[in-house]
Amino acid sequence: MKKIIFILLAITVCSCARALAEQTEIMKEVQKKEPPRFKEDVKEKIYTHSLYEYSWIKQGPKKGNWRIFSNRLAYLKDNLQVIYVDSTTYGRFGVNDSTLEFGSYLKLKNGYIHGEYGIASDHVNYVYKMKGLIEVEQQVVGDWFANIDARYLHHTTVGSGDVYVLSPSLVRYFGNNYLSAGYGISLTEHRDSAQFGVFKGNFALNDRINLWLGAALGQRLFDIYILKSNEQYGSIFFGGFDIAITKNITFRIDGSYSKERPSFIKRSIDFGTKIKF
Repeated sequence: MKKIIFILLAITVCSCARALAEQTEIMKEVQKKEPPRFKEDVKEKIYTHSLYEYSWIKQGPKKGNWRIFSNRLAYLKDNLQVIYVDSTTYGRFGVNDSTLEFGSYLKLKNGYIHGEYGIASDHVNYVYKMKGLIEVEQQVVGDWFANIDARYLHHTTVGSGDVYVLSPSLVRYFGNNYLSAGYGISLTEHRDSAQFGVFKGNFALNDRINLWLGAALGQRLFDIYILKSNEQYGSIFFGGFDIAITKNITFRIDGSYSKERPSFIKRSIDFGTKIKF
């Protein structure tokens, strides 16, 4: 059954789709922190998290707020999310969209493979209509791992084109810490390609507090204005803390600052909880 699921996901990723732009997906790719590869004593658990982000936005002369509220329910085995369901609500300047995503991580001998399929509400305008994702991570040598993430996004907006995002990276794990550096390219039909780089890390300050931070630099990180990629250079800087209240309850708080030419600025703060049962 698991092989069938991943064959279907692979077909989905390789299929053609009409898409407007990366938008929310690049931000998710840059800041993704799941699943942790850190060892735990317990083999199986039910996992849930809820995250809320509030952003102050300046888009040309327009000012306002974006909001994201995300919830995940997952089954953990050997600290990998064997299966999970995400529900997310997006709000931009009072216009709301929602998505539902289904995914699974399968353990390899020295790594993992991850697949995800997402759908969105019928009134989609700035997030995808459909989404497919395949990610593979495998040990290269010692503590060094290679990771590659491939995804596509489907929009129904008139004048859009097919979008594919490919993001290879190199990761080093040491204890409960990691550092990674990656490169991303997004290919959009009827428009030029865009490129970006991502750097991030997680550091266990003690048994209860993890610090994580990172940055992305490059083209078309948000794609707010439909322009050539060399006219949409931007940056994302982010960081925060995971604070373990108990062994199974963690509180998260973080923030980010983002810019994209010609006239877009995003300042955000988000917080949430993670619980294992």
